[in-house]
Amino acid sequence: MANTSIELPAYAKTIGIALDSWDDGKPVLGIDYSTGICGNPGMFHGGVVGALLEMAAVAVLDADMRAGHGPARLTPLNSTVEYLRAAGEERAFASAEIVKSGRRLATVLATLWQGNRGKPVATAIVNIGIAPLET
Repeated sequence: MANTSIELPAYAKTIGIALDSWDDGKPVLGIDYSTGICGNPGMFHGGVVGALLEMAAVAVLDADMRAGHGPARLTPLNSTVEYLRAAGEERAFASAEIVKSGRRLATVLATLWQGNRGKPVATAIVNIGIAPLET
């Protein structure tokens, strides 16, 4: 998968999610902690964690589609989030791996971490609908 640009939804900008880097051709998204997106003091809100995971899943599938099959309308259908530990006040990152991708549906595994990538804060399995765009 080649490094390409990705478009994140307006909601991403609103809460501070942005493309941080590319890792082996896959987008890594990041977000800084702020009191505007905290749940309990000193912790990211669980909804922000879920949103970052879902956006990372869509971003990796979007980059893969653009590199191989052309752009598509991607619609997250459902997400199952596993919260493994509290997400504290440091910057959070998320990336994803495509588990299976068909013509109309993809399953993607997303991981969120802070500091040590080997110690995930949360993971999610995201099912995403695929509708190729007319070119």
